[in-house]
Amino acid sequence: MLARPILIVAALLAPLTAAAQTSLSLYGSGIARRVRIEGTNTSYPVQSWEGGAGVGVERRVGRHFSVELAAERRRDLTTVYNGGRLCGSFHNTCWETRRMEIISKPVVLTMRVPLQVMRRLTVFPSAGVRYVPLPSVHDLTRSGGVPGNWKVTLERRITPEVGAGLAWRAWRRLSFFAERRTLRRAGAAWDPELRTNFGAQLAF
Repeated sequence: MLARPILIVAALLAPLTAAAQTSLSLYGSGIARRVRIEGTNTSYPVQSWEGGAGVGVERRVGRHFSVELAAERRRDLTTVYNGGRLCGSFHNTCWETRRMEIISKPVVLTMRVPLQVMRRLTVFPSAGVRYVPLPSVHDLTRSGGVPGNWKVTLERRITPEVGAGLAWRAWRRLSFFAERRTLRRAGAAWDPELRTNFGAQLAF
């Protein structure tokens, strides 16, 4: 699932990984079990896991500044409500809700200012740029009786973002972190405006 993002990050940051103060992060982003409607019966909810996973390489530049390049793979769901003709016993107009799966692969460049507040605890404000290539979409709804063209509007997105987080150093080279990020423009079904990242970081 993450093979391609790992290769992308490794290739782009290969000149830095041989240097000191380089860290590798594995994290989840906005992972939650959410409810979506499927089919014509709006009272029939379907629960599905949504969110993303990512890998990042961070390079410490000086004492109070770092740069990270990360690649993610996200799975988000949305619903499309539309109508079709020639359905039902009398071939009249019918309506149906479709459950659509959106797969996106964001790439994020983030700059942080780590501030050590305790021996093991560090807080960090951050700012960066998030690029989301054109996502793919798949219809997850079971085959129904409403014909039609079910479409989700997709686009490439480049968005500045800001955030803040904290990291707890558990061992000499291993830390656990949580970070809250927000886009500086409206979000999309496959690119939420607010996200919470959490994971582990290993220093080399």
